[in-house]
Amino acid sequence: MAYVERLADAPRGTREFRPTAPAVLATGGVGAGSVPAAPWSLRPLTEGIRTREDRYTVLTGDTLTGALGLARGARQDSRWSSGGRLYAVSFPPLLPDEHTCRDLDVR
Repeated sequence: MAYVERLADAPRGTREFRPTAPAVLATGGVGAGSVPAAPWSLRPLTEGIRTREDRYTVLTGDTLTGALGLARGARQDSRWSSGGRLYAVSFPPLLPDEHTCRDLDVR
């Protein structure tokens, strides 16, 4: 907590970052978690855009609602099954200069 108290205030005119869209990052080649893998009931994770991190999908509309429903109660070591493979799934926001999954490979 002491670290947070030493942080400088944000510069004048700075706006709070509000992500425009979350994405799903599906990382394959993972071992089983401490709980049984849950089936991924949305668009197959294998259909995500291949990036150096693994497979990304930007979430919108019903897909966003469905993914957030699947994520409720998930733990850090939760695993999901899709297309016969096991995945770790996270939901990183797209940053201001990221508009599609392909933008993630530019860095």
